Amino acid sequence: MLSARQLGFSVADIAQILAEADGGKSACPTVRHLIALRLQETTQRFEDMQKLRKRMLAALNEWGSRPDRQPSGNSICHLIEGFTL
Repeated sequence: MLSARQLGFSVADIAQILAEADGGKSACPTVRHLIALRLQETTQRFEDMQKLRKRMLAALNEWGSRPDRQPSGNSICHLIEGFTL
């Protein structure tokens, strides 16, 4: 089942697939369903990471010309606290 792990199936997914096979049932419909779910999850994570990357690039560009400051009061780093997107 190493191939299943490499495709992103969880241990619980694999257990479900094996249980169906052990019961004499074809696990293929379940495999198709589960891979579609894992693909949706992966796509969402990828999109979230793309958004995060954009925010990081914007922060880096914005912070490039700002001076360093010492912490004061509740402010630890003015760069983070003043960042707006």
